[in-house]
Amino acid sequence: MKSNKNMVLDLLRQCTGEENGGVTTQYLSKRLDMQRTNLSAILNALVREGLVEKSAGRPVLYRLAGGQAQTGDESCFSELVGYDGSLRQSVQLAKAAVLYPQHSLHCLLTGPGGSGKSCFAQMIHRFATENYALEPEAPFVKINCAHFADRPEQLTAEIFGGIEGKTSFLEQAEDGILFIDHGELLPPAAKSGLLSLVENNYRTWQGRRCNLRTTVVCAVEETAAGEILEPFKSRFSVTISLPPLEERPPTERFGLIRRFLTREAAGSGHAL
Repeated sequence: MKSNKNMVLDLLRQCTGEENGGVTTQYLSKRLDMQRTNLSAILNALVREGLVEKSAGRPVLYRLAGGQAQTGDESCFSELVGYDGSLRQSVQLAKAAVLYPQHSLHCLLTGPGGSGKSCFAQMIHRFATENYALEPEAPFVKINCAHFADRPEQLTAEIFGGIEGKTSFLEQAEDGILFIDHGELLPPAAKSGLLSLVENNYRTWQGRRCNLRTTVVCAVEETAAGEILEPFKSRFSVTISLPPLEERPPTERFGLIRRFLTREAAGSGHAL
């Protein structure tokens, strides 16, 4: 769960982009449902740290120092080919999910193979750390369900725990992001547990109720049968659809080819 300090920074980041003059303590208090005395102490600490600016007049207004608000052009998502084109809505949804007050929302990524779901999940994690929704060293733990196609019981135990002497993926991803790739391949027990987890934000472990301190990002193939996809879409707070390569404009496809060739050339030590 985000600290109160990070929640304040998240909201200021959004408001600095909308209202350049800043916002009042009263406004922040209402939006965050936080006592004004506690909020004032946090704001003053952020001012001392140089992260927030405080106006001299009345009413006192607060905004991020130096115009730190992230715009589409400045965030890490701008590194994605098509961030301001075919991926614009996907990026906006991801940002809103990460910056949601109290706790980032769990995200479902849909799209065919090769649409960039794994890369997008990593960008969500990076955006969260750069925008104080997660700590800088917050873990990003990935599990590919395709690797456990013939070991369903082991996959369930790996995610939720049950292998003696081994830390579960959920525990490894605590205070960070657990990325489940090929979620459509989850065995029934793991799927049921995961969907209950993201819906209720807690799990029962060894007879105790444990609040979920992990943000779950799950990627599923859009070509999976409807009866497989529908439970995911109904339980996850946010569904982000990534377009197939053939539906992206020629300029974006050329950009992807160019980026791939540039990376290959750099890796081999040759110029294009």
